[in-house]
Amino acid sequence: MEHDELNNWRKLAAELEASGETESKFYERAKMIALGYPDPLTLGDSNDSTLDEVQEPFEQLKTSKTLPR
Repeated sequence: MEHDELNNWRKLAAELEASGETESKFYERAKMIALGYPDPLTLGDSNDSTLDEVQEPFEQLKTSKTLPR
């Protein structure tokens, strides 16, 4: 992922957090990418990967890490 694209995901995740919109799958995706994890929608060998595949690590990160600045 390009540096600019990663920064955009970080900004998006921070804006969603600031507005309290942290219950969506879109926020979960942005947060995972912002924390340096691969894009959850591109995990696995097929296009049918879902955010549910990374739900457990996300739940742990959601309470233990802040977004990098």
